[in-house]
Amino acid sequence: MTLEIDADDGLLTIETNSSNPTVQWFFEGDSIEDAVEEFYIPLEDGNYSVEIVDEYGCALSDSIYAVGLTEILFTDLSVYPNPSQGIVHVKYSFETLYTSSIKVVSLIGELLYQETVEARTNVETSLPLDNVASGVYMLSIEVNGLVYNHKLIIQH
Repeated sequence: MTLEIDADDGLLTIETNSSNPTVQWFFEGDSIEDAVEEFYIPLEDGNYSVEIVDEYGCALSDSIYAVGLTEILFTDLSVYPNPSQGIVHVKYSFETLYTSSIKVVSLIGELLYQETVEARTNVETSLPLDNVASGVYMLSIEVNGLVYNHKLIIQH
């Protein structure tokens, strides 16, 4: 069994050759409640680790130092409904004018939606995702070189 943590655009993901392992993420040695997916969004700077257990009970862990997303400039952010049947509303605000980019990608990296929002302090948009298959996706908002990722669930 192999395990490796990748860090890309503010998202930690695991690569393993184990099929359907049990996953648990940790921050500074303490387990993170409900962090049991094959990806995790670090919220603060520090040491993150993940432990996987395969169907035979064999465990393996890996760790990484990650920079969290505490620097994101949002004064307000909401993504709703989540889970959604297709139309997802995204609303956020900044204290200053910023151009932002909204993307929805599958967990294998396939780009499903992209929108650039011109410089403004309040953003409110609806994402037409009703043609996207049911599943778990990543909503990414890029602002001033920083990326915020949010888990998005589509259920038809």
